[in-house]
Amino acid sequence: MNNEYRLEYMKKKMCQTVPLATLTTIIIVTFMLGICNSITAYASTKDDAIKAYAKIMNNYLSAYNEKKEGNNEYDCIEHDINGEFYIAANYNRSIKSLNNRPVYRIVDYNKDGIPEMFIGLANEEHKDIIIYEFYTYKNNKPVRLMENLGYRSGTCILCKNGIIMDMTSGSAYLNGVTFHKMPKNNTSLKTVVQLDCDWEIPEIKKISNGKIAYISKKEYNKIFKKYSKPIKYKFYELTSKAINKAREAKTHYTNQKIYNLKCLL
Repeated sequence: MNNEYRLEYMKKKMCQTVPLATLTTIIIVTFMLGICNSITAYASTKDDAIKAYAKIMNNYLSAYNEKKEGNNEYDCIEHDINGEFYIAANYNRSIKSLNNRPVYRIVDYNKDGIPEMFIGLANEEHKDIIIYEFYTYKNNKPVRLMENLGYRSGTCILCKNGIIMDMTSGSAYLNGVTFHKMPKNNTSLKTVVQLDCDWEIPEIKKISNGKIAYISKKEYNKIFKKYSKPIKYKFYELTSKAINKAREAKTHYTNQKIYNLKCLL
């Protein structure tokens, strides 16, 4: 009996011995078990991500508190802290009117079942926020999505339609802006369009889908206006209690202070 004949024979025997209703039930149960397993896996990954973010949250709150107390010996490299955040925390200590508070948000930003995390400093007086960290979670560890966010090195400005605006400045004449989106199930941002400007020449370079074109200021303004639409976003105050809740896979707690702010443009 060859393999093909044996397989056909087994199918016929199964159909003869197992009622159709029973076969249908088996198929449905197997399908539902698959769905349940997928949901369980997603829930487990989500919880693992939030728990992993707790360590990063703790590092940032510790850095903020150390700087607030005037300690200049905190090792940003050892604790993987964005140095721009640490500098801004120092300004906060020196200039009391700034009143910047550390904030965070854990949210499934790109709707793929995996939560991302933002960390920044909120300014209540000016009603804005600067984001210094943007993480996702992959292969059992947090993954930083944007490097060196800060005053001139780059920005993470949350805009309409899932656009993330990244502005850089090299000098009074040299600056650039890149508009990103975050694809689902990915650990890198997708560039929608990049604009590099030298206002002294002047020269504006547009990069999109790997193609370079030189454009006018009018075209630059049109593209900038289309994508640069910052939105208000909800952030929570970063506290010790928030970190403890994250260790329990909770994104926030009852009566936690909330900031509804736009990113500083």
